[in-house]
Amino acid sequence: MIALTEYETVYLERAEFTDADAQILWRRYGQQVVVEPPSFKNGQRWQLTAQGWVGFIALSHAVGLALLPK
Repeated sequence: MIALTEYETVYLERAEFTDADAQILWRRYGQQVVVEPPSFKNGQRWQLTAQGWVGFIALSHAVGLALLPK
């Protein structure tokens, strides 16, 4: 499980978060979580930022996101 506190950015190593999970998150939950892919700007890490929603997002059997309040 990945915990995201609203409006705080979490960085994940490329190996910690798959492209498939990122696509699901971006397509289905793009209003709830901003997804930035690995690039030179973020040290080749995934960048996830919750946008003020609280709850749980199950992306797969192995990966879920807990969206927490401040």
